[in-house]
Amino acid sequence: MHDQTGIPDRIHPDLEEFLKYWRSRKEARDIPARRNIDPQDIPHLLRGICILEINYDGEDIERVKFRLAGTQLYEMAGKELTGSYVDEVVPPDIYPEIATQFQWIVENRQPCFRRFQWRHGPLPKITYERVMAPIASDNDDCIQQLIGMHVISSNRNILKSPIAAQIPVG
Repeated sequence: MHDQTGIPDRIHPDLEEFLKYWRSRKEARDIPARRNIDPQDIPHLLRGICILEINYDGEDIERVKFRLAGTQLYEMAGKELTGSYVDEVVPPDIYPEIATQFQWIVENRQPCFRRFQWRHGPLPKITYERVMAPIASDNDDCIQQLIGMHVISSNRNILKSPIAAQIPVG
């Protein structure tokens, strides 16, 4: 069962804690301002945290850049993602769905959940879960950034291999 934001009732405990943190930072607003978000407030979750910066073309998202990418994303991609655009590091067949999710988050001003599994040849299956949530500008309600929490698990530790970045969605 999902709530009105598309978040399942049962998700990984780290994702639940991340959402609780995000909601606690809203103050009197519908979403938190950037000044109220500091990933260092949740140090035990830092390896799975990312902050994305949104570049707009009018009201539509033009491009999204990693402003911060935790070590778990580094391990999965096999390279540093901070400073890279999402469309440069995500496989082209997957990016349109991710871009649609980003646009949904901005339009609905709500967090979004995603779970999928990867398998590449004989490598073990990787389960990937993510919650992305909007962050408002400090000066107005415009969404300039998204903050996300990623949880990646597998039966064996293959996440340090660059091949993990090449695993297609299954």
